[in-house]
Amino acid sequence: MPNAVNNQGRADSLKRDIDSLRAQDFSLLRAKHLLRSRELWTRWAVALLSGIAALVPMIIITKAFPNRVDSILNASIITVCVSVLVFGTFITWASSSTHQELATTVSTYAAVLVVFVGVFLEPPS
Repeated sequence: MPNAVNNQGRADSLKRDIDSLRAQDFSLLRAKHLLRSRELWTRWAVALLSGIAALVPMIIITKAFPNRVDSILNASIITVCVSVLVFGTFITWASSSTHQELATTVSTYAAVLVVFVGVFLEPPS
């Protein structure tokens, strides 16, 4: 009989240990999820600031030529801004690049689009 009681005690102890490990695993999983979420928001902020840094000078320059600001140019500026925002959001969630790589990628994308807006600033020949 003492053997059966001893085995029951071991089984209860093992069950408590397993429950404790499950709780720890859940806590670790939740902590990893929170870290990943914070990292994604930080990366999105980097992408957003990179895009803004590339687009604000373009907007200032286009407003410096008030005679060339027409509906086509305004549509181009809005399209470029929205495109950079969408691209930055997509690249943030879809890649695992560093902050520096992310900033470079979004800034380069914005710079390429700015070239197309610059075509509208040239005086017609």
